[in-house]
Formats: sequence, structure tokens, C-alpha cells
Amino acid sequence: MDNGPIMLASDPAIQSAALTSERQARGPLIGGSLTMLATAAGWALPSLRGAILLIESNGIAMGQFDRDLTMLVRAGHLDGIAGIAIGHINGTPPNPPIDATGLLRRHLEKFDVPILGGLPIGHDPDTRSVVLGAETLIDAGTGRLKQFN
Repeated sequence: MDNGPIMLASDPAIQSAALTSERQARGPLIGGSLTMLATAAGWALPSLRGAILLIESNGIAMGQFDRDLTMLVRAGHLDGIAGIAIGHINGTPPNPPIDATGLLRRHLEKFDVPILGGLPIGHDPDTRSVVLGAETLIDAGTGRLKQFN
């Protein structure tokens, strides 16, 4: 790493790329593991108002995946988010007729904010580093995430 901006491109081969919408959003990047976000809610999760929410997950069952998202949404923790960045969503077995991507879409589309999926962030060998809390621009139209120092 150097002192320049961090740039990541969405990879269409990553499952969450299907969630990419349009538009741009800018704000501090907050989040990470969906399980850890849900665990921190109510006591250690900072306000997400004006933030880019980062979500990734690995190896959680569909029921837990749904519970974590439902709790974050219904408790109002995602109210006021500026945008959503989604990395690897791996190891959540589908529960027909829905899979993890469909579940994310169902929970997140109501926020009507830019979504950039397909980011190489999470638990795969191609994982890249980002700085949590750093000012971040997501551009769903070009499939790019840029962090500023």
C-alpha cells in the first residue's frame, strides 16, 4: 500500500455483482462482516447516516443471514445510509426459491441508494484491503470504489 487513493473495480464473476445498481455515493466506509455488523448493533455499531455500508459474509446459514439483515433494517440501523458496497457473499446455501443475493436485494432495495456489488472484499483469495472509516466514493455506473486519504 502507498499513500495514494485506493481503487477497486467490481468483478462481474463475484456473486454480489448482480446487485449493482446505478448512481454514485460518497461517505465514510463502515461495515464488513454481516455477522459482526449485527453483533455490534445497539452497542458498538456507529451511526451509518451518510455512510457507505460495506457488507461481506462467509459461511453463514440462510436463516442467520436473513435474521442479521432483518434486525439491522427493522431496528433502523441502515436508515440514512448514502450507499452500499458489497463484497464476497460466500458459503450461504440457497433456500429455494431464494439465495443470498436475492435476500440482499429484498432487504436493501427499499433504501433506494447506489449499490456496488462484486467487490473483491471478504474471504476469497483475491481479497483486497480497504480502510474502514475512510472517505469513499462508489460509482455503480462505472463499477469502481475509490478511497481518499
